[in-house]
Amino acid sequence: MSEIIKGRMFLGSVDDATNELWIKNNSIKLIISVMNEPKECLSQIHDISIRNNIEHCIIPISDMPIENIFANIHALCNKINSYETTLIHCMFGISRSATITIAYIMLTNKMYLDEATKLILNNRPFIFPNDGFIIKLIQLEKDIYKIMTYLPTSDGISKFKRLLHGLDK
Repeated sequence: MSEIIKGRMFLGSVDDATNELWIKNNSIKLIISVMNEPKECLSQIHDISIRNNIEHCIIPISDMPIENIFANIHALCNKINSYETTLIHCMFGISRSATITIAYIMLTNKMYLDEATKLILNNRPFIFPNDGFIIKLIQLEKDIYKIMTYLPTSDGISKFKRLLHGLDK
């Protein structure tokens, strides 16, 4: 688990989302599961949510470049903003949940893609969205700011990956 916004937003894995003691100790009010597998994990998170009066939102996607990860991003941002504390997770907290968290930071904190990514990397240095999600983040930046820090090409993806690896600070 990584604290992204102090006392308000956490980014993690399915292990974090199924750690009921950690959930209680951090007063999590909203759990966003960005995954559709395995069903037993989602069921366990659902049970924890029920027991602790926590909202559980499932974004049922796979970690595949073709997935439309931002289908309802604005509604999701509004939902996150309506809760005091949120845990966003996927299976390992590396690709899907990191992508959603970067998008949230870009949209709500008015940050460019590289700024939002660096903010998250400061607290969770092992994020690594897949190539399709990187392209979607680049497009989101263009939609928000009418510019692109990175081009949606293999060179742009490579440049973004250098940032993720700490080679382009």
